[in-house]
Amino acid sequence: MSVESIKRIADLAWSGAQQAAIAAATEALARPGLEAPLQLRLLDQRAECLLATGDFAAALADAHAMQALAKAQGDAASKSRALCRLSAAQIQLGDYKGAARSARAALTAARRAEDGEARAHLHHRGARRPGERLDALGPRRNPPA
Repeated sequence: MSVESIKRIADLAWSGAQQAAIAAATEALARPGLEAPLQLRLLDQRAECLLATGDFAAALADAHAMQALAKAQGDAASKSRALCRLSAAQIQLGDYKGAARSARAALTAARRAEDGEARAHLHHRGARRPGERLDALGPRRNPPA
């Protein structure tokens, strides 16, 4: 599996061909010997497409698979990505309290990883308590360019 294959799956998703992207990601995930970071990316892409098509339970299953991989990886960036996807699935399933917990945990992991992109994404998703200002989440480690 190459970077071009991952880009192709993302291009399918962004062009509105979610079912084709889901099929391509599923096929790629079935290949033996995939490294964990690649599996995590594929699961994330597939879960995003599943959410877009309304298959929230399958997206939740992918988010849980991402969590297991992230735990095995042991790095904060992977944990942040998995928790962010979990939060998105929980929102669609109506588990708003769980989604808020997952989003806050994802933000904490993104801070540990010093992952400015993930932090920005989580701010956008609203990984804060109602009424809490964005700057109340703490100092930014990665100032805007």
